[in-house]
Amino acid sequence: MVTLNFQLRSDILDAICAVGGPLDGAILHVFPVAAIFTPGTRLVRAEVLAAAATFTGSAAKTPIVWGSSYRDGNDNFYKDGGLLEWIATAAPAAPETIYSIAWDDGVNISIDPLPQPVTVEKIGDPVRYLMSMAYGQ
Repeated sequence: MVTLNFQLRSDILDAICAVGGPLDGAILHVFPVAAIFTPGTRLVRAEVLAAAATFTGSAAKTPIVWGSSYRDGNDNFYKDGGLLEWIATAAPAAPETIYSIAWDDGVNISIDPLPQPVTVEKIGDPVRYLMSMAYGQ
């Protein structure tokens, strides 16, 4: 097994998030999901789209502006998309629980489960998500 040096891993992460890359911020749509899904290769895009949050203020965020790559003490690389917030601008008809955040490029979809579900019940209730792409050793 070959271990890639840190510069090569940084370059790969930059390419993934660059214009034309699979996580090109200009085409990526990021939105809250109100159903429980298990991350993996068998995720069905249509099912995730159907479970998108519906509270007023939950529209997808796009474009995503990726920051510079950085690494931790274990030589894992990260690229942040910043803190994304969806704030209820009207009280939902019924409380809506958000379990994960979806990343959708129009063809492929991935989900990132939240550490704790967030329930939106009233005007001003936020869903906050620090978007970060990791590339480890």
